[in-house]
Amino acid sequence: NFPLRRINLSGKGSATLEGGSQNLPFSYAAQDLLGLLNELYRIRFFDLPRNYSTRHSVSLKDDGMVVTGRLRLLDTASTTVCFSVAAYEKCVTYTTEGPYELEKLTQRVFAEAEQLAGQTPPQK
Repeated sequence: NFPLRRINLSGKGSATLEGGSQNLPFSYAAQDLLGLLNELYRIRFFDLPRNYSTRHSVSLKDDGMVVTGRLRLLDTASTTVCFSVAAYEKCVTYTTEGPYELEKLTQRVFAEAEQLAGQTPPQK
């Protein structure tokens, strides 16, 4: 069981970084939220499948028959990223095998939120 970390953005400049038993409030500029939304659209987040923890394969049997397979990676660490507004919610669960752009964006957003919440020194 992995610790849950969450960032709640109100859309009005206030946010909360949640992790473990801590809820740390911080503020952000509205343009930063628009930048995040543009990044989500750039990486086509809203078009991604809900789950990347299934590995698909195609193989050729000895008799020449092509077979397909699906392997669910149940014991692999995964990350779930959700975006929700009002009644709409889009979540994507992925493993260390990607999508890499989403992982990079997730790491950057959490690093910036931790900095804004006063958990880490500013990056130079």
